[in-house]
Order: sequence, then structure tokens, then C-alpha cells
Amino acid sequence: MEFVKCDACGHKQETELTVTHKIIPEDVAIRFGLSDSPTVTLCMYCFNEIRDWYRGRVSILTYDSGLKHFRSKASSEIRKEYQTAYQGFLDHKSQRRKRFR
Repeated sequence: MEFVKCDACGHKQETELTVTHKIIPEDVAIRFGLSDSPTVTLCMYCFNEIRDWYRGRVSILTYDSGLKHFRSKASSEIRKEYQTAYQGFLDHKSQRRKRFR
């Protein structure tokens, strides 16, 4: 039995209980032509939590005040938004660990 560490919460889990997660979800990466999304290892709890985290913090649309309507973000904006959201998730998990020590 092999154990690996969750990249978000730090708990050691059996390999079978972890997920290789792409920071930029595959469907979004395909839609925006992003082929180099970094991957991380997450426990099932963090994997489910990050999906909810993204739903509340990432949008593929932005309001363009010049055009006066919403437009899809550019691939570079999408990449930055997901990386920022993932870093925010890591910061959140780190703060929670400190609180419960």
C-alpha cells in the first residue's frame, strides 16, 4: 500500500484515494486552447472542495466597458484566473490548518 500527500491539505492518503487534478479543468483548457495545465495530487475531500471553490471565484466572462457588454476572457486571462483561484484555495487550506493546531 502506497501513501501520497495531498498538495492542498497535506494529509497522507492511500494512492487509490487521491485524484490527479488539473489546475485548469480539462473542458476549459480545451475550449481556450490551453494545453499545459499543471497538475496536482488532491485527496477526495480537497478535490470536491476545489470544484466548489472554482464555481464561486472563476468566471470565463468579463464586462468590457468599452463595448458595453460581456465578452469571453482571453486564454491568458483564464490561465491567470485559475492559477490565482488555486493559490487562494491553498492559502485558505493553510489558514484552516493553522486555526486547528
